[in-house]
Amino acid sequence: MANLINGVLAKASPFDATKRIVRPNGEVRYIRCVGVPLVDNQGLKKYVGSALDVTEHELLTQELRRREAYLTGAQRLSHTGSFGWRPGSEEIVWSEETYRIFEYDRAEKPTLSMVLQRIHPQDRALAQQVIDRASQTGADFEHDIAC
Repeated sequence: MANLINGVLAKASPFDATKRIVRPNGEVRYIRCVGVPLVDNQGLKKYVGSALDVTEHELLTQELRRREAYLTGAQRLSHTGSFGWRPGSEEIVWSEETYRIFEYDRAEKPTLSMVLQRIHPQDRALAQQVIDRASQTGADFEHDIAC
């Protein structure tokens, strides 16, 4: 925080930082501080900003990261991938293990055609029917496909 404060004062620049504080009872809280400099002809006059207690948000974020790490590890160990697909927007999200299973580079944005390329040729027509039905209805579905 000292480095941040010194840098912000030296450049009279805006800032947005989250810091930890310790209350007298020992409780740790996360505080987000956002501020902008007020400058006149003589230079920096003062900073105006706000401080928000974001402890609950920060703790939930940490818990989510922890759970994601466990899920990633479990998928790697069990060779199980996961994905999400929004038929209306064509948005597809794959887990790291799904990329590995399909043998695609993580830098590639997943598409339905990428999935269809990996499905056995004899099963592609059925897979396309499932995709078409899901795209038309938008309803949840479950279907096993040999990849």
